[in-house]
Amino acid sequence: MKTFLQIYIVVILFAFLGSCQGQNRTFQLNENKSQKEIEILNNIHVIQEVDTLLTPNAPSRITRKIRNDKEGNLLFASYKDIIRYDGTSFTNLTKEEGLDSYDAFDVLEDKNGNIWIASTHLGVFLHDGKTHTLFTTNEGLTHNRSMCLYEDKGGNIWIGGLGGASFYDGNSFRNFTTKEGLTNNDINIIMEDKTGKIWFGTRGTVCVYDPSPRLAGNRFTEIRNNQGVPFTNVWSIIEDKKGNIWIGGNDGLWRYNGSSFINFTSESIACVYEDKNGNIWTTNPGGTLTQYDEKSLLNEKATGIQIFIGGGMLFGISEDKNGNIWVGTLNGVYRYDGNTFKYFKDTMVKK
Repeated sequence: MKTFLQIYIVVILFAFLGSCQGQNRTFQLNENKSQKEIEILNNIHVIQEVDTLLTPNAPSRITRKIRNDKEGNLLFASYKDIIRYDGTSFTNLTKEEGLDSYDAFDVLEDKNGNIWIASTHLGVFLHDGKTHTLFTTNEGLTHNRSMCLYEDKGGNIWIGGLGGASFYDGNSFRNFTTKEGLTNNDINIIMEDKTGKIWFGTRGTVCVYDPSPRLAGNRFTEIRNNQGVPFTNVWSIIEDKKGNIWIGGNDGLWRYNGSSFINFTSESIACVYEDKNGNIWTTNPGGTLTQYDEKSLLNEKATGIQIFIGGGMLFGISEDKNGNIWVGTLNGVYRYDGNTFKYFKDTMVKK
């Protein structure tokens, strides 16, 4: 019995040592990889720390949309203010006398250099560099609650909001609502594809408008996935460099190649953005910034890499002239340079 017990102990010890050696080998293999490679293998690259930069006039309110102007500078719709960043400093767009806040949801510079501002309560502002104009329902706007802006290839301005979509040709408004075939009157996003069709992401479903004069009757088509299920509460629609349509909303992230859809995640999406290298970036209401590498998207089952998980909601995304990724938050903006995150705080640098 004693001999048997001794043999048993020896066997256990060898098993334990073998296990330890296996663990050590695994550790050594991981040590030979960079931390970034390990994180990518685990589909996560979460930034642990965020540096704060005290910068005059930096966005400090909820920033839902970030756009590029004609010169490649950034425009931030930071609720109270519209702020331009030229790569060095932030500058507030001058408000009309007596106006305290734009209540801005979106901002756009058109091909003529005019600045358009979608206001959540006041209508739509137009700055032409000399004068300030406010468009409301009195001028023909469908509703004074405006949520998104888009300039089509013809230079016309589309405005989406609570009452449907308004089309402005430089002289007058033409409105589209459910009476004209729109699937929902609460518009979150508008986008024109390469064929000239206009996509609408709504609080209800997604639909496409075909402006072709050859068509008669209802020119709106509701878009559904491969199972025939409509999308819901879509906040972002883009067309990538390859002509694919990306849809982000309550149903997650989807890619449409013109004939079928691929779903990459069921997680709710706030914004979808393609950078100059063809990578796809997303934000979600939970505060996560995710990147889908351009090469990985050749795989229909590609999984995004979580770059950052913040403490609050994340919104609009844009890339600056230097390739940095900017992200809107509840209290301003982050900048990601590929390695670190910077948070810009509107405070004068202390001497």
